[in-house]
Amino acid sequence: MIDQFRRTYPKLDGVAITNTWSGAVDYSSDSMPFFGRLAGSPRVHFGVGFSGNGVGPSYIGGKILASLALERDDEWGTSPMIRTPATRLPPEPLRAIGGWVVRAAMRSKEAAEDQEKQPSALVRRLTPLDPTSFVG
Repeated sequence: MIDQFRRTYPKLDGVAITNTWSGAVDYSSDSMPFFGRLAGSPRVHFGVGFSGNGVGPSYIGGKILASLALERDDEWGTSPMIRTPATRLPPEPLRAIGGWVVRAAMRSKEAAEDQEKQPSALVRRLTPLDPTSFVG
């Protein structure tokens, strides 16, 4: 990321980068957040799958989670976002292996593009398998 920053803003090459942040981004199989109660633990509620867009949907998610926790039968407590999305992903361990292969292809594609090169044909065929659909 820092290398890309330096290439994008070469005039800032001498500026020290003193702080960074990183973290996991969770993606749902349909790129939409979803909410619910944990099976077997009715007092545990969840909101996941924000797919890198957590700021805006978090307000709505808070409304949904509050209604679930308070057992309200209102527009938020009956939202269609209270669901478990269907997944098209294979079972383990194929899912983990496939994820590793697709992530490696995405890194390879980004590295080639950063160098203004064409990714290999294999990489171009693998990257669209990313379920987030951000890479094509």
